[in-house]
Amino acid sequence: MELPRLKTKGPQYIPLDQIISLGKLEAYKCDIEIKNKSLFVQGRKIPGFTIDKNQVILEGYHFTSREDAIFVRQYRTFSPSDQEDPYSYFIETGFNKIDPKEIRHLSGAGSAEVKFIVPTHRISLKVQKDHPIKYAITNGLEADEIIEISVERIS
Repeated sequence: MELPRLKTKGPQYIPLDQIISLGKLEAYKCDIEIKNKSLFVQGRKIPGFTIDKNQVILEGYHFTSREDAIFVRQYRTFSPSDQEDPYSYFIETGFNKIDPKEIRHLSGAGSAEVKFIVPTHRISLKVQKDHPIKYAITNGLEADEIIEISVERIS
């Protein structure tokens, strides 16, 4: 079964396996490179990203409704929002220009900071100059793929 195209505006998501196979590419005015098991965009090492054979260990933020944040806390899973969009979305941690607290405040969303491990073929990346890297994970995350999780407390 072929997955539907990722829903996005602007630059498209690039499959991580494509980046790995090329080693280096330019997309959307950004130089993207894999070296020493790490991802570099515009020469900047992306924090919380390590390739280990055919898997990647990632740290990212996930923003969701407050109701879904409760579900994430209880079940330690991230499910796609619907069958037409079978991906769960994360943004890189450690991007200095955007404060996650500000994103939560503006969007009214709950959030989770997650460290997880998944096969490289399930990850696509969206890169834009001066923006955090966005990750799309096919079919979400199961509890056994999550290494660490910190979910915002709902007040």
